[in-house]
Amino acid sequence: MVRDRIYGNDVPFSDWCRRMGKEGQLPSVASDGCAVVLTDVDMTVHRYMTPVDKIGTRQLQALMEVEVKTRNGNPTRSQLDTYAKKHVTTRLVTKVGGVQVFNYGIAFLSFSGTSPDDSDSIRWGRFSKNEPNISWKSIDADTLVKLLRFDLHPDSLQKHPFRRHHYISDAFTRRKVLPLGFEVEETVVVRS
Repeated sequence: MVRDRIYGNDVPFSDWCRRMGKEGQLPSVASDGCAVVLTDVDMTVHRYMTPVDKIGTRQLQALMEVEVKTRNGNPTRSQLDTYAKKHVTTRLVTKVGGVQVFNYGIAFLSFSGTSPDDSDSIRWGRFSKNEPNISWKSIDADTLVKLLRFDLHPDSLQKHPFRRHHYISDAFTRRKVLPLGFEVEETVVVRS
């Protein structure tokens, strides 16, 4: 974090961290076996939703961290290394308090200007499978809104990323005789 900021202003804590880096207390280049990389988080997107389908209602949440670059910027080599490691160590699905949470890790957003309003081009980036390379796709502002709402899958840009793939098409109860001769009721579920 020793590199000076090119655009905009730092928050006071980031400015302090840069000073500590320049003074050698938080070195970004290995010295005495220590190198520290500090990077801010541009945006964390967290959506709460209650989808309803043929099976019923369920509560879901989705998370994603977005690194925003302006003026056709790209992540630095150091950012790419840090974000790649953070991305591959992110668990995709977990339950928190009985709610299924999908964490899509890191995404990248690059504007030709400074926002969708003043940009001729918008790029959406995700890490390639098992590689620290970013795969970029050109998108428009409407697609960006759908991505930030998780109406589109962040990797494939396909609709309905939370659609259940196996609906219960039929369920019935039958009596089953166990090897010792006991009769029990068994519910059989047929999935499509």
